[in-house]
Amino acid sequence: AARTVEALKTMPLKSVEVPGVGTMQASVNFGLIEGGTAYNNVADSCSLWLDRRMVAGETGVQAL
Repeated sequence: AARTVEALKTMPLKSVEVPGVGTMQASVNFGLIEGGTAYNNVADSCSLWLDRRMVAGETGVQAL
C-alpha cells in the first residue's frame, strides 16, 4: 500500500480558476488502509480506499 500511496501522491492534479471563488484544485484522499491480522505480522494483502475529487470541466478519464 505504501508504494501505491507514494505513486498516487505524485499524480498531477488539475486546477481551475472559478470567477468569484478563486483557484480550485482536484484532490486525492487516502481515507482507509486496512489489512493483516496482527501488528507484528506482514499482511498477505490489504485494501486501500481513496476518494478522488474532480474539478469543474475535468472528466473521469482525465482523473485516471
